[in-house]
Amino acid sequence: MKKLINIIICNLLACVAFAQISTKVLPVTQTPVVFNDLTVYEQPNLSGNSGKIKISKLNGLIFPFTNLTNASFKIAAHKIVYLKYCLEFPVEVAFTETQTNIDLSKVCGIRSDDMQWVGIGFNGISTEIHNNDCKRVYGNITVKMQETSPYDNNLFTFFSTNSFTPFRNTDKTGPYLLNIANSSADPIYTNYVFNNNPVPNITTGPGTRSRGRADVGFWVGKAAVRDGRIKIFINSKIGSAHKSCDLCDDFSSKVEMARAKTEAIPINYLYDGEKLLNAENNKLILGPYPASGSRDGTAITASGGTNKNFRVHLTIGGL
Repeated sequence: MKKLINIIICNLLACVAFAQISTKVLPVTQTPVVFNDLTVYEQPNLSGNSGKIKISKLNGLIFPFTNLTNASFKIAAHKIVYLKYCLEFPVEVAFTETQTNIDLSKVCGIRSDDMQWVGIGFNGISTEIHNNDCKRVYGNITVKMQETSPYDNNLFTFFSTNSFTPFRNTDKTGPYLLNIANSSADPIYTNYVFNNNPVPNITTGPGTRSRGRADVGFWVGKAAVRDGRIKIFINSKIGSAHKSCDLCDDFSSKVEMARAKTEAIPINYLYDGEKLLNAENNKLILGPYPASGSRDGTAITASGGTNKNFRVHLTIGGL
């Protein structure tokens, strides 16, 4: 006769407790599986009683102590540990570092993966350029990384640090280069504005992954990268100055996108029907993003406004 039990699926990368399913075999006893990639401590700052979490077919997670609200833990080297929290809407949180004070009382699932670094290289912005005034670019580009569970595509994984801003410049009349925040000119960003006629394929020079602060990334799960469960989210809101020629008087310091645009690009998974981002195709060209604006002040010639396009160029490393 079929009976209902909880079972656990374990492999080299993960152990996850599943809900009740039907099976024909019911073992009389089952030794809980020890989750070795995490050492938990009963008190903050890795103090007090310590031990390993066990995963039981019948009882789910078994902690080595009962005080779970002010605990701490240490992760095994080169591992990411994922904790599933059973709240009103279940969530999964990924950890790569020691946690000195954490509430584990709502944790109902656990798994792990090998760590893999995925880097984001900011190559620049391409747009219509008629002279150096057209290189006065401002705005924000923010990159985030998102991972989904291998057991539930609707369960997103959140990272404690999962976003960075490769470009941020609030100065609408700033220097002829990109710079970060509102600081003085930063040579890392010199020449990061390119003409889009034709659209450039930026592979050398400014934008390569050796250019310091323009290149950041994330620790993610190796199996998640391999299995296409990673997405990169790029949010762009860009504007620029504009003159149609060196001697023209149609100058505008505010030709910008009407609203921010967010792109969600999966790694190792087809998108837009036929595109693929992987080790062989690791360049991203996003856009074109339309922008418009009108000339500043008064001028001799009339102008009905300026329309431009922006593209964001990135290189994805570590694949």
